[in-house]
Amino acid sequence: HRLRVTMGVIAAGMLVLLIGLGIWLHHSVSAPITRLAATVQVVAAGAFDRQVSVTGPAEITALGRGVDSMRARILTELHDSQALNTRLEVQAAELTRSNRDLEEFAYVASHDLQEPLRKVTGFCELLAQRYRDQLDERARQYIDFAVDGARRMSLLINDLLAFSRVGRAESPTEILPSESLLAQALRNLAGPITAASAQVTCEQIGRASCRERV
Repeated sequence: HRLRVTMGVIAAGMLVLLIGLGIWLHHSVSAPITRLAATVQVVAAGAFDRQVSVTGPAEITALGRGVDSMRARILTELHDSQALNTRLEVQAAELTRSNRDLEEFAYVASHDLQEPLRKVTGFCELLAQRYRDQLDERARQYIDFAVDGARRMSLLINDLLAFSRVGRAESPTEILPSESLLAQALRNLAGPITAASAQVTCEQIGRASCRERV
């Protein structure tokens, strides 16, 4: 009888001990981890201003401090990113306004420059038509040079105006042979090339080819 009583007391004590250990584990380990997980979920949902703090064993407290440190670092980087995006938006708006002003200036400048060029071309052509019989070959050649230069200047102004609009208006693309572009560039720079006795060469690249010019 005493043995049964002793065994019963021991079993009851062990049961009470296990219950107490379970309650202690719940309050000391399980509950803090549950609170930490709930707080982390709130922060992960977007509430980065929510501070992560938890009480419990040293390991869980250290884990909470580590998670809060990571949250603070993410929050700082988020604020820096938002500030950078704000600055980029302001700069983009300023760049758009500057490009618009530049395009308007290019349009006005090209229009103002085209008028005197048209007059130069027109008067040179009239001069060549009216006094062609009275001019020698060199004079007629000079007039042709002046007319050709004015026309090329007009073309360059139109090209600059078109270049200022690149990227802001949809325009069809066109593939041009490099030889014709080089020849046009050489015609535009014929005066400086001759004055400097320069030699312009172009090597063959792929299917494009061009001849050496002096």
